[in-house]
Amino acid sequence: MNEEWKEQIKNEINSLEKLEEIINLTESERQAITELDTRWGTTPHFASLMDKDDQNCPIRKQVVPSLKEKKNTYGMKDYLVWKENRATDEVRPDSIARQYKDRVAFTVFKKCGIYCRHCFRKELVVDRDLELDFDLDEGIEWIRQHPEVRDVLITRRRSFALA
Repeated sequence: MNEEWKEQIKNEINSLEKLEEIINLTESERQAITELDTRWGTTPHFASLMDKDDQNCPIRKQVVPSLKEKKNTYGMKDYLVWKENRATDEVRPDSIARQYKDRVAFTVFKKCGIYCRHCFRKELVVDRDLELDFDLDEGIEWIRQHPEVRDVLITRRRSFALA
């Protein structure tokens, strides 16, 4: 079995210093990384795909935090909770995020290889202290009991030692 993915996770690019070895950060990017209290990071492979000098590189914009993330354009204090449809009467396990009736995101790993700035589970990126219970069996049972769900996006969590 290919174990390269474990090396990628173990060698995550998640500090200003590591990122500056790969790309030339703008002052705005550097400021966002140091001022925003959000999770961010990527694998060495994905980081290697970033354009070293282009701040508008799509891959770079997917990974590098932006000061624009501080703006609340929706006027709702807990927009991420509402957006993920947790502010409803529906009871779901933490592992299930639902924005659409027939689609869910099923989180099976707590740690992502890439913390996308546009993530469906953005509350996991924005709130460093948020701890959710990603019980796989509970999530599978919930999906089994909801036949209207036709698409399941499986997202990642790390629950093993990377020795």
